[in-house]
Amino acid sequence: MSHLFSLLEEFHMTTLKSSIARYPVALFCGLTVALSFAAYLLPLPRQVLPFLMILVPSLVAIALTGIIEGRSGVRELLGKLTKWRAG
Repeated sequence: MSHLFSLLEEFHMTTLKSSIARYPVALFCGLTVALSFAAYLLPLPRQVLPFLMILVPSLVAIALTGIIEGRSGVRELLGKLTKWRAG
C-alpha cells in the first residue's frame, strides 16, 4: 500500500512538473497576477501592499524555478544577483 502511494505521488509530481515546464511564462504571469490580487484581500495595512507587490513576482519566480530545475536552478538564479557588470 505504501509503495502504491509513493508511485501515485511520483506520477502526480511528474505530471505537475511537465505541465509547469510546458507553459512556464503563462503560469508565472497567472500566478503573479492572482497572488498580487489576493494580497489586496489580506487584512494588512495598506502601507505593506507595495512591498508585497514587489515581493510576489520574485517569490513566484523562485518557486517555479525550484519546481522545474531544482536546487541547482534556484542557486543559479539567485547567483545572478551577485554578478555585476560595469562597463
